[in-house]
Amino acid sequence: MSDYGEPPSHDGNRRTGWAELGSGETVELARIGARFGARVLDAIIVAAVLIALILVFASASSSSDAADFSGFDLTGILLGLVVGIGYEVVQIALWGRTLGKRIVGVRVIHAAHGGLPGWGKAFGR
Repeated sequence: MSDYGEPPSHDGNRRTGWAELGSGETVELARIGARFGARVLDAIIVAAVLIALILVFASASSSSDAADFSGFDLTGILLGLVVGIGYEVVQIALWGRTLGKRIVGVRVIHAAHGGLPGWGKAFGR
């Protein structure tokens, strides 16, 4: 249960903010502010990792004192996709939360049973 209110009644009336799982358990959905906050935090974390990786790769590919960013467009896009997808999918599949979701108190569950979503569902998100 939650401190935010009552679960939906079983008289057929649906209340917003709650969901009934396949197991019959009723859970409160994360609020939009928490979801947005988690997404912003996750974007900041992924961006920081990408910037660090780009700087490392650009410095390693340069023989001079200045980092060389030429020819990094496609590699940077692919690196961004791998880091972004890997960040989200691995954490959701293994723990049901990313770092941003953990900070704001949001978790992802499987709608059928309330457990971890697993690799397929995590990738599908």
